[in-house]
Amino acid sequence: MITPEMAVREAAYWSGCWDALHWASTTLHPLYGGPFRAGLGGWGDRLHIQAAQLGERAQRGDLTAFQQQIEQFKRIQFANSEWLSNSTSNAPLEVQNASAEFLLNRNQFFKRYDAGAFDHLAQAPQADRDRFNNLIDALETCTHPKAGVQYLSQLETFARKISPTPSRRF
Repeated sequence: MITPEMAVREAAYWSGCWDALHWASTTLHPLYGGPFRAGLGGWGDRLHIQAAQLGERAQRGDLTAFQQQIEQFKRIQFANSEWLSNSTSNAPLEVQNASAEFLLNRNQFFKRYDAGAFDHLAQAPQADRDRFNNLIDALETCTHPKAGVQYLSQLETFARKISPTPSRRF
């Protein structure tokens, strides 16, 4: 059984891991192109906020889904390692560009997500919420730009289908 104190330490560890992504994005200029570094920095910032929020909840004694989030962080860390390994300036330019474009688009998607653009899905049937959450998990742990673009497209399409606002007719 994990205690709140243990959970706070674990969340702080992950916060440090995500700070390392931000460091890489601002420091490793010769190794990664500018757009990739920008995407990586934004991703690291988002993950850092998630870890900090997880730590805040742990301090309040709220350990709901704590272990699930830590397991997801581990999968995200593996995916990030793949991105860092496969997207260096030694990679073909098309790989570098596709990786950077995906990272930037994923960051934009999560900005909208965090701003509540998909909150209407909370009212959807459980099976739809589960499908959406599974796609979110896949997007967070994606290691290939083409697959990531597909996940983004599926998420957008799925959210529109479940939208409480009917499509406009002209």
